[in-house]
Amino acid sequence: MARAWDLRFGDGGGCCRGTACRALLSGFEVWDCTGDPPVARFGDNFNNNTMIHTLSDITAVILAGGAGTRLRGTLPGIPKVLADINGRPFISILLDRLEQFGIRRVILCTGSLGHLIKDALGDRYGNVRLEYSHESTPLDTAGALANARHLLPEGPALVINGDSYCHTDLNQFYAWFKEKAADAAILLTHVADTRRYGKVELDVAGYVVSFNEKTDKSGPGLINAGIYLIDRAIIEALPENTPCSLEKGIFPGLAGGKLMGFSTQDDFIDIGTPESYQKAADFFTTLKGLL
Repeated sequence: MARAWDLRFGDGGGCCRGTACRALLSGFEVWDCTGDPPVARFGDNFNNNTMIHTLSDITAVILAGGAGTRLRGTLPGIPKVLADINGRPFISILLDRLEQFGIRRVILCTGSLGHLIKDALGDRYGNVRLEYSHESTPLDTAGALANARHLLPEGPALVINGDSYCHTDLNQFYAWFKEKAADAAILLTHVADTRRYGKVELDVAGYVVSFNEKTDKSGPGLINAGIYLIDRAIIEALPENTPCSLEKGIFPGLAGGKLMGFSTQDDFIDIGTPESYQKAADFFTTLKGLL
C-alpha cells in the first residue's frame, strides 16, 4: 500500500504539518505529516469530502493517583504506574502509545507517592510534554479529573486509567467520537469472561444503557477498557474537591443518552491485582513491536 506522507494541493503549497493530509486516491494510508502512525486507512470509498480527525491537538490525562491497596504486598512503597514490566515502568508503555498516536501534552493526575512519579519522569517524555496535577487527599477518578481541569484546554480530553492498557487504535476512537458528536464515550473491549470487570450494555445506536456489576456468573461481553473521551462541558460539571468516581458516580448518570460506547475486540490487561500484574510481562511480550 502506498503511503501519503506529504500531499500537496493547488499551486504546490507546503505540507499541512500538524494536521492530517487528505488523500484523494483510493488505496492510500493517510499519515500525519509528523510521521506518526496512520490516522486512517481508506480504500475506494475515501474522497475529498472525508473528514480526518487526529489527536495531535488533544491533551491526554492519565489517572495515576490510585493508592494501589491490592498491590501493596507486591509493590511496597511504589505507585502502580511505576510497576516494573519487563524492566520498564508501566506508565512508560502508556506514554509510548500516546506519543505514537500524536499526543504531545499529557497531564498526570497523581496522589499517594506522586513525587516518585514526577521524579521518575520529569517534565518531558520523548516528544511529550508532561504536567502534573497533584491531589493531597484521595479524590478518586472524577475528583482527580476535576482537580486538573484548570490545566485543560477547550474541547474534549482523552482520559486514561493509569493501571490498565488496551492495544487499540486511538485515532479510530477519536474519529468515531467526533463523527457521533458525543458528549462522552468509553472505549469498550470484548472479553470471554466479564466476571472480574462487570459488563457494559449498549443500545443499537451505541449509547450505554447500563453497567452491570461484577458477578460470579461467567460469560462473554463488553467491558470498560479504561480509555475515555470526555467533552469539556462534562468536565466542568464534575464536583470540585470531592471524592467521586467516573465509573461509579458519573458514567451511570450519563447512561441512556449522553454516554456512548466504542466497541472493540482489542487486547486488554489491567495491573490492579497481584494476579493480573503477574500476567503483564507475558501480555506485553506478545504485542509485537511494543517493547
